Amino acid sequence: MWQDIVFTLGGFVFALLLLPILLDKNAQVPRITSIPTSITLLIFSFTYLSLGLYLSAITNILTASCWAGISIWRQPPEEDKLRLVDIYEKVR
Repeated sequence: MWQDIVFTLGGFVFALLLLPILLDKNAQVPRITSIPTSITLLIFSFTYLSLGLYLSAITNILTASCWAGISIWRQPPEEDKLRLVDIYEKVR
């Protein structure tokens, strides 16, 4: 299917565009951005699998993995210290 090729190329480009963020030790991306993006891309991957778009699913898994890595290694330092108790106290 030509659609699989188009989605595959797009997913591969997205994954490549994330490499500078992963490689830059000074880059900071909030987890509020990276975690939902990673989860959404995994959902897209399962959807592509159900449609028989196997290459698209693989590249989306690759891109979701990049976003997961960003959420682990590139979150702002203040998010390390943020705890649910702190959030609760601020809301209260």
